Amino acid sequence: MISNVVISDKDELTDVDISSLPPDFKFGAIFVNKNEHAYAKVRFDAQSIDWFTDNLHKVSDAVTRAAIWRYFWMLVMDKQTTSLKFMEFVQKQLPHENVEQIMAGGLTNLKGLIAYYIPSSLVQEKKDALFETLVTLLAREGVNKDPIVDQLFGFLSSQENIQTALGWLESGKITAGDEQLFEIQKKHKWAILKALFRSKHFATDIKMELLEMTLGEEKSDLALQTRATCMASLPDPDVKATIWAEITDPDSTESLYMRSAKINGFMSFEQLDLCEPYFDKFFDHVATMQAKTSTKIFESFFFGLLPRMNISDAHIVKLVALKQDTPDNEKTFINTLQDGIELLVRSKQVRALCEEKAINK
Repeated sequence: MISNVVISDKDELTDVDISSLPPDFKFGAIFVNKNEHAYAKVRFDAQSIDWFTDNLHKVSDAVTRAAIWRYFWMLVMDKQTTSLKFMEFVQKQLPHENVEQIMAGGLTNLKGLIAYYIPSSLVQEKKDALFETLVTLLAREGVNKDPIVDQLFGFLSSQENIQTALGWLESGKITAGDEQLFEIQKKHKWAILKALFRSKHFATDIKMELLEMTLGEEKSDLALQTRATCMASLPDPDVKATIWAEITDPDSTESLYMRSAKINGFMSFEQLDLCEPYFDKFFDHVATMQAKTSTKIFESFFFGLLPRMNISDAHIVKLVALKQDTPDNEKTFINTLQDGIELLVRSKQVRALCEEKAINK
């Protein structure tokens, strides 16, 4: 290995002495900015991407591995690799990673990737595959289980996997066959409830019974917010209409946290047919919500309901028009609208790159 090469800040090319390497040496990957000494935009060539995807765990230094995990995510955001390549990278490297912060960051990015950066037609398939991958990983010896379980239930989607999770909810333990893998905590039970309420595969009376059995008489803020998210998640058009009226009411006296809880339950890929009618309606409320609510309530509304599941050029044009019509002294609003435009454009382009690569394979 050649390391600690200083890149010239004057010359276009930097010569690297490789005379110490064996004559038949073939490089696997190139990594710059070792130990994060500089603020730099790092991009890998195709060969390095492939090598790190298969072999990053062979790099012993945790700082280097953490940087490469982060740079892989940035490659997706910069459209230098596909979202599905990132998924492949995570699925291959996660079983070998033992640093909790790296695992947690990778899984959090993966959750966002599925929600915003892979083609909508693949969301259910990828969520199911990742759920099963993570359960298999939990059964391995020496695995750091906490960051895995903390993200596991965000990948619940299919009826079969939710039914499995309901068994764990009842027993209080994640199991594989007769083996007990993890004793779930309250936050995990509540995450299972939220997945259950989103699903169209279970009757409302079953959901309500499990909600009462799990939350009981608990009146903590988190319990009340979980209940609100669950109710907003019900796949019922009348419920959606009621919740929409509540979360777009600028005069509502509900707290930021309760509003956010309802917003968190409103949109779901499992209910795309119920949510799509609200994509266009969202833009009708943006200006009013910004004018009549606090900054935090408006941002919760804006970023929580910005229609990123299926993005049309018309949606981007509407935000651009809103920005153009906003007075120059409304800097915060202008910046928020610009953030929304960039999020929609990035999501649309990253998904398009993924589809293009799949077609050209």
